[in-house]
Amino acid sequence: MLPNAGGLVTMEDGAKVTFVMQGRTVFGQNAKGERVGGQNIVMWFEADDERYKWLNDAMCVVEGVIAGLGAIRFRVFECVNEFIAES
Repeated sequence: MLPNAGGLVTMEDGAKVTFVMQGRTVFGQNAKGERVGGQNIVMWFEADDERYKWLNDAMCVVEGVIAGLGAIRFRVFECVNEFIAES
């Protein structure tokens, strides 16, 4: 499976941030021995609000799992380009 989604998030302070995510569903076993699908996803953001413009330069990886009907649990990690500091 190839998850592919995008949308708009309204932050608690009213700012709006769009996102795009694309990835792959991988299957494995949980601690109970049940077969479950997890998501390995790449995610990008776009914001006009100054408080969130730093997200425009962020590329994130996401690991997630479907946690029940209509519920997904994610962990999001920002990837940092360390080559910039070396140049």
